[in-house]
Amino acid sequence: MGSFVGGMCMPMLTAKIYQTWGLRTSILLFGGLLLHFVPIGLIFKTPAPKRTHGTKQMTDSRKHETIECDNADKVEFLETAPCLQDAESKDAPVEVERTPSAALQENRTVSPYNVLLRIFGFISQALDVPALREERLVSALLLPSKFLADITYVGWYMYQVSLALSAGVDPNLASFLPVVTGLGGIVMRSLCTATLLCLPNSGLTLMAACEVIAICGLVLYPLGYYYYQLMMLSFVVGFGIAGTFPAFYAVLSRVISEKNFPAMMTYSLCSCGLGGLTGGLLLGKIVDVTGSFAVVFWVEAGMLGASLMLLLCFGFVRWRKRKIDDELRSAVNL
Repeated sequence: MGSFVGGMCMPMLTAKIYQTWGLRTSILLFGGLLLHFVPIGLIFKTPAPKRTHGTKQMTDSRKHETIECDNADKVEFLETAPCLQDAESKDAPVEVERTPSAALQENRTVSPYNVLLRIFGFISQALDVPALREERLVSALLLPSKFLADITYVGWYMYQVSLALSAGVDPNLASFLPVVTGLGGIVMRSLCTATLLCLPNSGLTLMAACEVIAICGLVLYPLGYYYYQLMMLSFVVGFGIAGTFPAFYAVLSRVISEKNFPAMMTYSLCSCGLGGLTGGLLLGKIVDVTGSFAVVFWVEAGMLGASLMLLLCFGFVRWRKRKIDDELRSAVNL
């Protein structure tokens, strides 16, 4: 919701700064504003892992860790160690499993092979390819649907005002169209949040409905040549697009396992960046070739329609899979 609040405030602030200081100073000020993301990001830290074996007590004198085992024995360690399950394992040496990262830490020799090995290990850990294999349905249908929606979102904000200016709308009035889009986004995000709180399993239906609303607005937007028509359609498109993304994350949290959730969240956020990169280049090329902003909005509507088809296929496959599982379960019970 914060992005749409910013979408309401930034157009007016941008126009005021541009009229006061000009283009170069405006870009410099907004660059400084974006640099505030760096210290804000540094504030976040990884939460401490939860301890599942026994309780930990720190003494004030030696600060040893006392771990209570299930057999009521207490063992003191200078560092955190796993709880001993029985009395016999208490005297046995604790074997630590060697991982590739631990082997790399032991080998301090800097060589091209070690550097490449570290880079490969980091990339494989960041991409988490096994998670993609385990969540095949999400990888094949849901993530591409999100990618197409991201391209549409970027293209809408890029050419919304440009089409209004080409239609003869006053530039001072055209700058308020993103404000109306942000207002529609705030309304839809509030309704979407309330709906998902009451009906947690309605994410797929909600996402499909939002995409249908956005498609209708994108198709009709180039046909409106009066300012108030463009304002109304801007509200409709913002209303539809805003609900697509929270509904997507609601679906994602329901259909994937807890183990794979971080990896799939990473891929969904990567689709945002790729959508912004490819969307600007692709839609800009369409404007250069056709010379019409109307064609861009119809292409965006087609992309969002393809996203909707992928979403419907995802829902159908999920429904069919549940139906087959229910039939097998009934056959086993009989």
